[in-house]
Amino acid sequence: MKVEKMDRRTSAVRNITKYWGLISIAALCILGVILILYFTRSSPGMSGDSVWYVMGADNMLVGNGYSRTSGGGEIKPIVGFPPFFSIVLAGLGSLGFELIEGSRWVNALMFGVSAFLTWRLIYQYTESKGVSLAGAVLFLGSSSLIKYHSWVMSEGLYILLQLTVFSLLIAYINSEKKIIWVLAAVITGAGILTKYIGFSLLFSGALTLLFFSEKDRKTNIINSLLYISVASLPIVVWFIRNSTLGSNLTNRIFTYHPMRLDLLSVYQNEIGNWFLFHRFFSWGQRFLAVAFIATVGPLGFLYTQIREWRLKQPKQQNRARALPWLLIFYTLAFLTIIVVNSAFLDAATTPSAPERYLAPLYVTSIILILITTYDLMRHSRIKTILAPTLAMLLVAIGFLHVLNSMNLYGENGVDLGYLSLRVQNPSLVAGLRGIDQDRLLYSDNPERTYVLTGRTAYFFPVEYSRYTQKTNLNYFEQIAKIRAGLQAGGRLIIFGDIEEDRDGVTDLLDLVILESFQGVTVYGYRDN
Repeated sequence: MKVEKMDRRTSAVRNITKYWGLISIAALCILGVILILYFTRSSPGMSGDSVWYVMGADNMLVGNGYSRTSGGGEIKPIVGFPPFFSIVLAGLGSLGFELIEGSRWVNALMFGVSAFLTWRLIYQYTESKGVSLAGAVLFLGSSSLIKYHSWVMSEGLYILLQLTVFSLLIAYINSEKKIIWVLAAVITGAGILTKYIGFSLLFSGALTLLFFSEKDRKTNIINSLLYISVASLPIVVWFIRNSTLGSNLTNRIFTYHPMRLDLLSVYQNEIGNWFLFHRFFSWGQRFLAVAFIATVGPLGFLYTQIREWRLKQPKQQNRARALPWLLIFYTLAFLTIIVVNSAFLDAATTPSAPERYLAPLYVTSIILILITTYDLMRHSRIKTILAPTLAMLLVAIGFLHVLNSMNLYGENGVDLGYLSLRVQNPSLVAGLRGIDQDRLLYSDNPERTYVLTGRTAYFFPVEYSRYTQKTNLNYFEQIAKIRAGLQAGGRLIIFGDIEEDRDGVTDLLDLVILESFQGVTVYGYRDN
């Protein structure tokens, strides 16, 4: 009996040793889900974009299509935000979930699944449990990824779709089953309908099929073109819908405006924060870290590729080498789209935007840097020295990521964005919601007004648009309409200090302050 018990214990220990990688990643992913739920225990965060997503889902549920509700209750189609995230929210709503609470749970689950896919892609390439777990820790420990999985935003969904496409493309190259690349193309289409940066999935996927499939060249060309066709179909339908509704394709005007130097600096700072955080290191140190990785990384990768080519490794092993090239194609396409967007489409990119824009690229960079570094170490003649050095470096960076994310632990979890005022200032919410429902609302921030009051508001016009870089020729006509609405009993809600009068509009309209709260002022006419 004692021998049998010892055999069972030995077998159990062996199984734990054999599957410790899977057990560890499962535990980490479950922990990631729990963390997001903990951080959003008061509520998930919301921004102006969040309002459009929620409003779009709400209108789909009541049969109005993908649209928003204007200040007077008019239904207007949404063209500036791709619809897939709202479709997901509407799906949750149709199952009985409240939209914001449903978003909280689905984002938490996506956080855990995306961490698993990150681990799997790295392990599939390196077959190293330690390196792949390091990738998962860098994913789960990122304060940016935690933040955007804790808000009602589309980043979490896009990152999940991005990683799924990567996984399917590598699976196709290793199996040559047509259904896999077709599925990858369908999910790529969903990715583009989630965020327009998804076009980088389209380009990188087509190039990977063209150059790394073991089919003959003609078949590869045909498959690449079919991949582009299938993946592009949803966005083509979307653009036709937008143009049919009398608007431009994306609610953006194509005009050249050089990327601002301050914005370029913000992008550089954000990339530097991936490796050395501004809380612990200076700007110069972070710049040197980015420059070192941007120089040594490509050179190291080129060295390993040339070495493998000279060694003439078997085709089966070479087919698995497609992952770094897929990620490189994606990174180049991603950065190109960012530059085009900043220089030609979005002239009013705010300083907070780069962190959100670059979140999917951070995930890609984790995988790319780890697998190429592993390859470089594997081919190095001093691997016995290099391996422990890199291991200690990974532990240090992972520790810094976790330490940097510790500031998210607070009374209310993560920053709630527009919802912060609702949670922290109930008297403000009560005052704004006390405005008679029959009165029209106008605001310089209709999205924040919607979050605080649950009501829609007309947007207060600006004389010069930062988005179009043009003067609003209808400005005074729009002011006249607002004056008429305010004279009929409407209310103007302005966010910011009272002293920061919006271009003198309160004097222009001869308004008086009806109510004042910290950071919010309600204007109108006294007799109404």
